[in-house]
Amino acid sequence: MATKKKDAANAEGLQLLEGKCRYCDTLLSVMAVDQEDADNMSTEQCTCAGSMYAGVERSATALIDQLFVDDDPDAHWAPASTVQVGLIRRLATAVIHCDILGATVNLGTTQAKIVAGKSSPVMISRKFTTEMSLEAVE
Repeated sequence: MATKKKDAANAEGLQLLEGKCRYCDTLLSVMAVDQEDADNMSTEQCTCAGSMYAGVERSATALIDQLFVDDDPDAHWAPASTVQVGLIRRLATAVIHCDILGATVNLGTTQAKIVAGKSSPVMISRKFTTEMSLEAVE
């Protein structure tokens, strides 16, 4: 059975390599195409704090893209600007690294909220905020 897996890996161009975590230099044996791929895989599989923070940051980036970058016609709002998205990403990183507990940013018709989550390192939300004011005249 192990031979079949090894043959399949060889057919895909994979080989057993020692990859190094870019955060703590731990070496891990992984099946990879080349050394760069082995290092990337080792970094993703490593359990050091740096690798774990990076994993949470990747997840947060995906959530930010989903909420603020992707143009979803069902969402009832336009994508945020590049500057706004950059600010939200920096704030999320600050929350992940416990530099701040949270932040709320007014983006005009929507509001971004980034806070430390109860069951996860960060919670990101977008709220539609429209306000209508009328003044009575005599």
